[in-house]
Amino acid sequence: MRLSPLLSSALVVLFGCAHFVFAHPLAAADSAQAAAQVTVVPRYGFKEGQPPSLGVDSDSSSASGNTGLADDPSDAGRRVRFSGNLVWSEDKIGKVHDLVLRLKNSAPGLLKLANARAPIKFYLYEKLDIVTAGGAAAVPNPSDDQGLAFGKGDCLLLSRKFFASKADLQFHALVHEFTHLADQDGLVSTNPAWVRLARPYIDPTAKEYSSNFGSERWPKYYGNALSESLAAYVADYECAKFYPCKKSFDDTVAPLLFNPGQSDIEWALLVFAAREKLAAGAFDDARIKFDRATQLLADQPVTYYYLALISAKSANLQNTLTDVQEFTEKFTDLNCGTESFEIAALKNVVNLLIGAKRYEDALILLEPLVVKFPKEPWFSDRRTFCNLQLK
Repeated sequence: MRLSPLLSSALVVLFGCAHFVFAHPLAAADSAQAAAQVTVVPRYGFKEGQPPSLGVDSDSSSASGNTGLADDPSDAGRRVRFSGNLVWSEDKIGKVHDLVLRLKNSAPGLLKLANARAPIKFYLYEKLDIVTAGGAAAVPNPSDDQGLAFGKGDCLLLSRKFFASKADLQFHALVHEFTHLADQDGLVSTNPAWVRLARPYIDPTAKEYSSNFGSERWPKYYGNALSESLAAYVADYECAKFYPCKKSFDDTVAPLLFNPGQSDIEWALLVFAAREKLAAGAFDDARIKFDRATQLLADQPVTYYYLALISAKSANLQNTLTDVQEFTEKFTDLNCGTESFEIAALKNVVNLLIGAKRYEDALILLEPLVVKFPKEPWFSDRRTFCNLQLK
């Protein structure tokens, strides 16, 4: 969940590795006989020791596929510090199995998405300290289950506080983190259906970090708000604490998250792999995978945003300004009604062109944006800057 940074020299970043290995959660039997046994519960790894790097501060990359770019809209910017490695006991393992079985019965599609990359591995610590991009101001909907759990990549970290909490709070925290695991590639949180629905919950928080609106880092904060608000909504939804707009959620967002099709899962896996290639600087490979993702789900705008970033960032490739314009226009078309997310993303594309000293290219892209967004002075300011650089 979400806490303000609490720095301490006692924070543990590295620790040893020993574990139990169980079968893939999707391989559990569905027969009536098996349903009466604990073996039907998704069988995860309960580990003691060192997980893959999850990021220990707001600027580090993570094992979840973070590209390392400040302009990645689907990166929630969530980092964790942990201390006091604890040993798993049979009763704690049983409690986790019971909670996951409850989630499996109510939202099997969510569980399927969360485990699509690899079976989830659980770790147990004395204390978790969660940091999000932009600090506490970037976290909407603070709740009582702060510091109980943290999920990223294929890892879910639990604290001693988690097991000292009431069952309903444990389930709320677990659903919140499984939502992050299911959506860490932005399948739902960057979908226009959710972006439109989430706007009322993001705006109040956005005012607290409005000073970042003109910087290229703002989309990461906005992506964090989209991701956190989705996880908070779904956790309340599963715990019968329904938010407003439930019908709109049921009609537009729930099918993506609770009943994903094979194309949805393949898209998430492709984007995950593409972001890893992007992080490694393998732009050709990343572009191929993002292209394939657009063929699977042509209406997911964030894929075109990634392609625009690659085109703007990679002057050495055969990616021309035409590519940048094509992908940004496609992204813009699909984001109809989600202007803030669109503006934030387009600012990053412009900044990448300016950073590469491609001022003429940036001007070509800026001209229509100045007209389209007359109330957004940032685009006209950047146009003035580019004109000055060319004199």
